[in-house]
Amino acid sequence: MVCLQSAGRAQALAQDAGWSGSSQVPKQQSVLGKEHSSTDSVRPALSPSQGRIANQNKPIANEKRPSGSQCLQFVPSANISRLELDPLEKMSRENQMLITAYRTRIARTKGIASKYQLSVSLQRRLSENMAIAKAKQEEFLRAKLEKREKLQQDALRKFGISATKEDDEKKQLYLQIQEYEQCQEWLRGWRHKLQETPEDTVFMHQLIKLIISTSGHPLAQMLQKYQYLIYDRLQPLVSHRLDECSHIRVPFHGLKPGSALTQSRAGRSCLHSDGGQDSVVPAVVDDVSNLYTNAELATGNKDDLANAIESARQDLEQAAATGENLAKQLTHGMNAEVDEEETFDENDVDETLKDDDLDLESVEGEALQRHAKNIINDVRLYIDRLHEMFLATYEQLNTPLGRDQVHSSLEQPFLERLWPYLLPLFRLINKSKETQLAKAMTAYMGAKPDDMFVGENLCLYGHESVPYSSAICELQRVVHLICPLSKLECVVHVIKIICHSVDEYYTGKASQSPTVGADDLVPVLAYVVVNTGLPQLISECHAIEEFIHEGYLMGEEGYCLISLQTALGYVASLSEKL
Repeated sequence: MVCLQSAGRAQALAQDAGWSGSSQVPKQQSVLGKEHSSTDSVRPALSPSQGRIANQNKPIANEKRPSGSQCLQFVPSANISRLELDPLEKMSRENQMLITAYRTRIARTKGIASKYQLSVSLQRRLSENMAIAKAKQEEFLRAKLEKREKLQQDALRKFGISATKEDDEKKQLYLQIQEYEQCQEWLRGWRHKLQETPEDTVFMHQLIKLIISTSGHPLAQMLQKYQYLIYDRLQPLVSHRLDECSHIRVPFHGLKPGSALTQSRAGRSCLHSDGGQDSVVPAVVDDVSNLYTNAELATGNKDDLANAIESARQDLEQAAATGENLAKQLTHGMNAEVDEEETFDENDVDETLKDDDLDLESVEGEALQRHAKNIINDVRLYIDRLHEMFLATYEQLNTPLGRDQVHSSLEQPFLERLWPYLLPLFRLINKSKETQLAKAMTAYMGAKPDDMFVGENLCLYGHESVPYSSAICELQRVVHLICPLSKLECVVHVIKIICHSVDEYYTGKASQSPTVGADDLVPVLAYVVVNTGLPQLISECHAIEEFIHEGYLMGEEGYCLISLQTALGYVASLSEKL
């Protein structure tokens, strides 16, 4: 193809010169054809990496791409890099410009002899350029081979001898990264700046973000490949069940909002009026108690009177229980006589079908949990591999500060396009817990701090229109975040807002601000949780616990997360009393 194009250009040049019938045309065509054919034959044989660099923005052939309306929209970013051309490619471009310039000169020249001299001069210059380019190409490939050998030694030093297929893949990826960055002048500048400022976390984040957004970079291709692998396993599980948990919301259907508050407040008023004792005796027992109280005033024998009251109470309770048992036996006997001749009961079939449905749901739930566990493990594994390759590529990042920055910078770009499918997976697993939480939130809608047994000194009445309203708004923000680390930081901020609200409430007062301990914090968090009206907080906390790095769960962040999970569990348990 190149030879034909060269021959066509030579023929056009000859026609411009007025040689359409001259015998010199075949000679010129053969010279130009040989030049371009030799260039084309040398390039793939001596520079195999150039084709890979030129095609690095194309999709990977073996990489499976999702299709349909649920497909992830991975839009490749513009390649901002400038590739370095080898000497043969530079020579080819220079010769094209040279041919164009000579064609213009020949068209303006008069006389066959002058045009012939220009043609010979063109052929000579093309041949000289070809010879110079070949010499430069040999030197270029020699230097490139030396660099590759040096990179292989560096990879062997970093990863050791390949004992497994995974180690060999790491070596190959490391070589690809180094070869790619050698052709990118802007990446060399960023690497040099990283060496000068190894403690600049903002620059670290910018560098990692830029690498991930460059579609041609091997690390960006590695991240996208892992995303598709997770998506291919995740999408079939949740694509047809994305809206299954949408009905779990507050107020929950079938429940009256705030229905539990009336009962709890009435119970507390009885406790205060009766001195803290529960009223479990029927009205007739109260009448007997009043009767014996009057007798006590007459006789003055308090011990005998107390024994008599207790004995009467027990007799009445035993009689009531005996009456209930007798009524049940009589009812059962009448039903047995009526159904004695029946041989088939449809209710038995219904109960059997219900049991089968329950068994099927439990089997599906167990299978979904197994799939989720494997997907979670793969997400962790892939992020760890990306983390390891970044540290191997940029040694300046292999510090405690750099490792934290790499992990936090990789988490969001890896999960942001998978999160719309990961969260429904967690919600399907925690469907029953979310239902219980939604019922409790509905029953306690509009609850005050003392309704959730918050200490009197922490109720903060009069401080805000709604106590702890800032903490409630902050906790509602968790569901709008994507990165688990950002969600965990938001949970920590909620706890800090609670403590700050308490300190602010007692500022300028005579009494000292109380210390918010673990026993005091959980009821306050329960009150905050109820007023958020978000039952999916259970799934959010589950996802945070699964994806967050173990190092974050050992300090303040872990304490705050466990406190919130305890409060969520307590609020969900309130639905059992409804």
